[in-house]
Amino acid sequence: MKFLITTPLQILLFDMETNRLTPLRCGDGEYFGISWDAERVATGHAKTQGLTLVTWKDYQRSIKGYIQLYRAEGQPPHQTPPELIQPHQILCTDNKILAANTGRNCLTVFGADGALERHVYVNEKQWDKNENGEDGNHFNSLYREGDTLYFLSHNFKHPSQLWVLSWPDLEVREVLDTTAGWAHNIWPCEHGLVICDSRNKGLYDVRSGKTLWAAEENGVMTRGLAASEDLIFVGRSELGGRSTRKVNDGGMWIVNRHTLKTEERILFRGVGVVKEIRIINQPDACHPEGGALTEARARTMANGSLGASVFFQSRRHAAALHQLKARGMDQFWNKWAGLKKRLASKG
Repeated sequence: MKFLITTPLQILLFDMETNRLTPLRCGDGEYFGISWDAERVATGHAKTQGLTLVTWKDYQRSIKGYIQLYRAEGQPPHQTPPELIQPHQILCTDNKILAANTGRNCLTVFGADGALERHVYVNEKQWDKNENGEDGNHFNSLYREGDTLYFLSHNFKHPSQLWVLSWPDLEVREVLDTTAGWAHNIWPCEHGLVICDSRNKGLYDVRSGKTLWAAEENGVMTRGLAASEDLIFVGRSELGGRSTRKVNDGGMWIVNRHTLKTEERILFRGVGVVKEIRIINQPDACHPEGGALTEARARTMANGSLGASVFFQSRRHAAALHQLKARGMDQFWNKWAGLKKRLASKG
């Protein structure tokens, strides 16, 4: 079985049979979402360092993110207009391309050609950090099921919520409260309406409020979800501040879909945290839109030697980077963020 995995700095191809992790692409700005349909493969990119987003003015200056579209092999990729801030999951559906436009606290809709159609705000909050320093919802995940679109809000220090919208009108039908924290991903299945309870390193059913599965280790979070007929693949990320996410260990847990017992843990050393996991060459139950993506189509994104260079460099230098982290990189960036807040408060 093979997977596409996004991390902050690269898109990786993972072959579970050989345990080989191959870089496909890097250098487009930070990666997160990946989706496809019959005509295109789409990837989401932030062109702003998350470390720099501290105040409302920072967000206003940072509308630089975009979606990159890959069509036939040999054709250059095409970009949408830069309408996004720190985009998370994206979704190709019904001849549209949707983006969880996290920094702008909205859902953004592009046409099949990449042209902007509209921004959809589900409440009064229009930024992930407002003028008074209050947090937005940090919307991050999308899933369409017939005439329903699920839209998940992380909610920072507050419990996460699942917003239920109509499709294609995108009107709010209801908001489902949870006890999950920092939630990501959405998967309606035989176990319920499943999300990653990232803060509590587990899988959670929104309908029943029950934890379905939890990792048996500390210092990690769950983000990224894929499933075959018999297995669930849960993204594993080492916890850390924004300054270390690009070099922390990633990985995934393999969970039996029928018993919800952990079968295996796979580590990806020093490649950065896991943002998204997608099965290729066969159906992915967590991402049914677009059908199965072939490896040949996935490889149309490759920029080869550049990706390999960065990947192997990260492997060689992972230990040194972790030493830098231990010496206080997080403390440095926290002090910098505090200074920016104080300067902003003085006008």
